Amino acid sequence: MKRRSVLGLAVVALAAPARLFAQQPGRVYRIGILLYTTPTAEQTKASPFRQGLAQLGWVEGKNIVIEERSADGKPERLPGLAAELVGLKVDVIVTVLNSAVLAARNASQSIPVVAFGMNDPIKLGFAQSYARPGGNVTGLTFEVGLTIDSKTFELLKEAVPSAARIALLARAQTHKIIHRPYLDGIPPVAKALKVELLILELSAPEEFPGAFARMREARVDALFVPGDPLFMTHRAAIAELAIKQRLPMGGPSERFAEAGGVIGFGYDIAYNLRRAADYVDKILRGANPAELPIEQPSRFQLAVNLKTARALGLTLPQALLLRADRVIE
Repeated sequence: MKRRSVLGLAVVALAAPARLFAQQPGRVYRIGILLYTTPTAEQTKASPFRQGLAQLGWVEGKNIVIEERSADGKPERLPGLAAELVGLKVDVIVTVLNSAVLAARNASQSIPVVAFGMNDPIKLGFAQSYARPGGNVTGLTFEVGLTIDSKTFELLKEAVPSAARIALLARAQTHKIIHRPYLDGIPPVAKALKVELLILELSAPEEFPGAFARMREARVDALFVPGDPLFMTHRAAIAELAIKQRLPMGGPSERFAEAGGVIGFGYDIAYNLRRAADYVDKILRGANPAELPIEQPSRFQLAVNLKTARALGLTLPQALLLRADRVIE
């Protein structure tokens, strides 16, 4: 079963000056999109975000112009790209991931920033509260991120009941913008499930082969990959290495299952993208982002890759298959 493709885990922002909270008839609004990674042409065309804008009456080339920029998976490029969008006088900023939200917010504190995914917006100073953000950042969060990681880990264990030792990839250096709730949430779950954890800290894709060599030496039974930007960006390469090593892989997004993992569980990406379009629509029609409540995720998707399971000689429990929103065969 196939669903619409969506923009990669890193779309940045549509921007509209806070001083212009009123739609101006006949005006063409400029929307800036900053991407963490570059999507395919088909993904861009089919994005629920763009479709949502069209359904709300916004037509590219008629009443909106979209300026798209990509950091190509290099977060250090985000500040410069955000500044470039501000220089183009975009009317609203749409973004995903804390590093992109920060870049957009730092580039301008007057242009509204709509995030379709961020973590800890209050802790990081993006908002004063969920109900009333109070600044120029609003949108949707990845909150319950810790719960999603823990639940995905449980599902991976359910898919591989015999797993006694599971490897966990982690970003090598903790940074205030890089959220790692899995380091807090997964160890207690692993202990409760009587699973031994092998935590492997990495900082670049060049370290993946060495990490898998350590997994082979440690005789791990499965691999959990968190939704960190590093691992999301290179999930296909990680899945390929996991399959070669016959390791069932799971991660907190259906995209991990699409890439070749056995389990993928997370928030409904298409729904968040569509809701981001709603936020942009409200702002362009006069709403103040400081007064638009930040939403927490309410819809989730479980994807199971039956094709990969068969290739690994793994028989998935029927109960798990029946609960899946998507089965990849």
